[in-house]
Amino acid sequence: DRTRLGSAPMVHAIHLESNEHIEIDEMPAISRITVIKLFTDDSLVYSVGNTLRVFNYKTKQIRHTFRGHHNEIVALDCRHSDTIASLSSDAVIKLWSGTAGTCVRTLSLPGANFFMAYPYYVCMQDNRVAFSCDEGVYMVEMEPLSDEV
Repeated sequence: DRTRLGSAPMVHAIHLESNEHIEIDEMPAISRITVIKLFTDDSLVYSVGNTLRVFNYKTKQIRHTFRGHHNEIVALDCRHSDTIASLSSDAVIKLWSGTAGTCVRTLSLPGANFFMAYPYYVCMQDNRVAFSCDEGVYMVEMEPLSDEV
């Protein structure tokens, strides 16, 4: 909500079953958020430039801050409570552990461009990641991560 002139924007979380309405205005860097998604029952994932944050809106605390992208994050997928996928404008997808707060995989996407300012998307399912870019939609099939040390 950017209608409050002279103050920071506000995010509204509404739980439809209980009709609970929570106004969230104390998120760090809230005025510079570029992408925001729901994550778990009490958290939001949002990006500010090349940094990703997991914010518990009930306790008003940052749970994790993810750094590792070199360019601006343009899309997020956080439908799974244990993994967050982020896509940056330099054609890099990072998969993050939503529980541990660490990067578990980095995928470089040669030939993908993000200059048109379209609404870009990334979607992760099992060992596949689909993403949109200026050239269209691509799907990457990943090898399983090895548990060996």
